[in-house]
Amino acid sequence: MDQYDEEEEEVEPLLKYNRLGNDLKRVLKEDPASCLAVHSKFLVIGSHSGSVHIFDHEGNRITDKQFQSHDITVNQLSIDEKGEYIASCSDDGKAVVNGLFSDEHEQVIEFERPVKAVAIDPQYSKRSRQLVTGDDKLLISEKSAGFFGKHVKRNTIHQGEGIIRSIKWNRSFIAWANSQGVKIYDVRSQQRITSIGFNFQEAAKQRPDLYRCSMCWRDESSLLIGYGDQVRVVQINTRAAHDVRDLPRTYAQITAMFKTDYFIAGIAPSGSNIVLLTYNESEVKKEGKRTINPRPHVRLVVPGMDYSVEKSNDALSIRHYEMYRCDLYGLEWVPNEDTYFIISPIDIIKANPRTEEDHVNWLVKHNKFLEAMSVVQKSETGLKTHTYEKIGHMYLDFLCEQDNFVEAAKRCTSILAHNQESWEHYFYKFRDSGKIQEIALYLPREDPTLQPAVYELVLYHFIQTDIQSFSHLIKTWQKSIYHGPTIINTVLERMKTSDSSLAEEDRHSLYESLAILYTNQSEYAEALTVYLKLKHDDVFEFIHKHNLFSSINSQIVLLMDFNCGLALDLLLNNIECIPPQLVVPQLEKHSLYQFNYLDRLIKRYPYECTSYHNKMVYLYAEHSPKNLLSFLKRADGYDQAAAVKFCDERELLKEKVYLQGKMGNHRQALQSIVHDLQDVEYAIDFCKEHNYKSLWDELITYSLTNPKFITALLENIGTHVDPLILIQRIPEKTEIPNLRNSLVKILQDFNLQISLREDCQKILETDTLNLLAQHVKLQKKGLCVEDAARCSICHERIIPIDLRFGTDMTMFYCHHMFHIDCLPSYSSSTCAICNAQKRNPGYSSSLM
Repeated sequence: MDQYDEEEEEVEPLLKYNRLGNDLKRVLKEDPASCLAVHSKFLVIGSHSGSVHIFDHEGNRITDKQFQSHDITVNQLSIDEKGEYIASCSDDGKAVVNGLFSDEHEQVIEFERPVKAVAIDPQYSKRSRQLVTGDDKLLISEKSAGFFGKHVKRNTIHQGEGIIRSIKWNRSFIAWANSQGVKIYDVRSQQRITSIGFNFQEAAKQRPDLYRCSMCWRDESSLLIGYGDQVRVVQINTRAAHDVRDLPRTYAQITAMFKTDYFIAGIAPSGSNIVLLTYNESEVKKEGKRTINPRPHVRLVVPGMDYSVEKSNDALSIRHYEMYRCDLYGLEWVPNEDTYFIISPIDIIKANPRTEEDHVNWLVKHNKFLEAMSVVQKSETGLKTHTYEKIGHMYLDFLCEQDNFVEAAKRCTSILAHNQESWEHYFYKFRDSGKIQEIALYLPREDPTLQPAVYELVLYHFIQTDIQSFSHLIKTWQKSIYHGPTIINTVLERMKTSDSSLAEEDRHSLYESLAILYTNQSEYAEALTVYLKLKHDDVFEFIHKHNLFSSINSQIVLLMDFNCGLALDLLLNNIECIPPQLVVPQLEKHSLYQFNYLDRLIKRYPYECTSYHNKMVYLYAEHSPKNLLSFLKRADGYDQAAAVKFCDERELLKEKVYLQGKMGNHRQALQSIVHDLQDVEYAIDFCKEHNYKSLWDELITYSLTNPKFITALLENIGTHVDPLILIQRIPEKTEIPNLRNSLVKILQDFNLQISLREDCQKILETDTLNLLAQHVKLQKKGLCVEDAARCSICHERIIPIDLRFGTDMTMFYCHHMFHIDCLPSYSSSTCAICNAQKRNPGYSSSLM
């Protein structure tokens, strides 16, 4: 059943009810109660035997506080404000005042008729000892001392309207009720200020003793009245000082009134609302001659003018309620405390506003756990019996009992929070109910971290039932929370026992999970093997990250199968770890992979390919013939004769021509070009490249029988061979295509050569003259000789201090200086020092 089913939802009461026990229960069992009065410190109960009993608010009897004031039923009780004196009345014709702490002002007033109501002056212990009683008259009795001793002075306030059955005194005002309605009397002005009539139902008219008026002073000027099936709220106001009319100083105003569908057995305030004790006569049943009375109800209503709003309605479980009429119930309250007491002959119920604790208790009782947790969470004072965690556990237990494990799992995170023990308790509860799947995704992985067995049980469950979920957990759970080798063995066993029956997606997920588990255990080589089988996108990054180059020595083909481009990058970027000697043999049966590897290898590391040049000739011819010629030109480690034979077999003519030329077989190469390729342009280029006269003669000889060749030679031979040689050898009457254009081109080429030679000659002459002028200028340039300069032979100063003793000197361009006299005769034009050091001598310059 849904705990939030509105059709069956019970409304929470606003009051909390407790049946008073202790001594009170025993006393009422022996002497049923007839009336009740309450004080902030104690309760006073009048009984049908005429006794007056004193109890505390929990039903404990106050020692020696019992008065046998009357002989028969006590009709009404009243307590002064200080709680020192109690007034009671009875049909025995007496009104009695008993003192709780002193008997000084006690009094017994006897009347000649039954006294139905009594009220003591609220200030009885401070001022005049007044007492108000009601029968068919309303009397104020005052005890005073005179010449002849103490006597009682009586004053009749009202009479002639029937029996007065209820009186309430509130300092300045006295309210009383009879069968005609309610009157209010101003004690200070000694005037009656209002009379409030009621339009009673027929039952109330016939039996006013069964449907008595209930009154309660909410404060010093506000009176609540419940009479029959009607309610009045009366506010007493003071007239304005300037009102000159001969009227009482105060007046009453009805601020709220409404009619009900039930009878009022008691009335009390609750803030601006009203608490009603009600009796619904329409619910009375007959079982033969026996009358079954309904339960009394406590209702909290919002009063209005001609309407009311009911906020709560609580049925009371009074003992033997089916035997009691409306007049056997009563309601009293403790001012300013919102504590209420409901009286019946053998039961007294205490009602208080519900606390947060009561509210939470009610919510828990009615399975409203979320609301209860919210209240506990927001509570500022804290609760004594409930905690958020405790209620949360109750909620989880409730959800599990309702078989709502999905919702229970969702709530675990917020309820169990960081409590490892609680998490493990509920996990095993889910496990025992076969609901691991529901709680798995909510299990905490840190703060708290649970026992490894918990996580392993989850993984074992999913590997048997839902491999995709198992894979998800392996990817998201940190490796430290479970025992990796155990799970690896579980995965391997699962793959071994049911590999053939697994769907492709599940098989892939299992392999992926296995790779992650191996990685978590730092078994990277095993993980790499699995990733390669999966052709995982990150396999190359994985190899780099974990430096697994040595682990792929035997798995190069798998790498190439997965992504040839990335595999080649990996192999070439790490050639020191994976040398060609390991790669090439593994690719022997995969010639395309082998070609791609060697092709990129020779471009980056040509020295590593020397031993594979013969193989590469074949691979280029097989997979990239257009690049074979460029390979043959840049490589030299292959067998040229074998290569020529191979090219001849494959009819790779240009490659064959190149190889023949490279081997020095120029004549054979030219013949291949002329006879096999019949490409005159290629033949001319070949002759130009090698520029042998014999080759040109061979080409000219062949061309004489092929006019197209003659045309091509005439247009291109001029820069290497004298065209006259070709022209003179052409047989007479040979038809040569485009001869005119060819001859024109020969003449143009010749003129161009002459022009180039002339221009070059002019440039050469100009440069020669410029260099000669520069050299002459340099030779004429003076050289600086410092004063301190010395002869490199005699080491005397070159320039003497006294110029009269000066001699000629020689300074070479190597900056060595000599006196003319010091130089040997054979060395006058060369530096003696530089010659000794076997340097080129500098030219001398003589200075005088």
